[in-house]
Amino acid sequence: MILCIYGITSGQYASQESGIAHVINTSKNASNDMALYKSGTFGHCVSENAKGLSTCTIDALVQHLSESIEYPDSAIEYGLQNTCQVSFIINKSGNSTAIKVSQCPKVFFEQPIVTALSQLNWQPVVKMGEAINYGVQLNVQFQ
Repeated sequence: MILCIYGITSGQYASQESGIAHVINTSKNASNDMALYKSGTFGHCVSENAKGLSTCTIDALVQHLSESIEYPDSAIEYGLQNTCQVSFIINKSGNSTAIKVSQCPKVFFEQPIVTALSQLNWQPVVKMGEAINYGVQLNVQFQ
């Protein structure tokens, strides 16, 4: 069985009010304010003047998830193949929070994804010198 990670969406930041995550698409905003941002990173990647996640960080995230998420034995036993839509917030402290898994049988696929994302220690996205909550969306395909 194969695990594929794709469709990582960047250019979004998130705020949490009253425990509800709001993902706001910033790609509609003028792109000339890149110098106001420092990208979120983890592992060996260096923060850059960019909104969101650097290419290095996206590559490192794909590698981490590919190495950390195990195809559940029970899903293999039943021959289940599926694509899960995943969203989470890199909070101001650098933790992966508000992890949501949808569009797939959660009983089989949710826990391996949540566990893998919870292991990450991020350097948060910074805007105008302050850490911000940042939303990330991706797809995890089990085939």
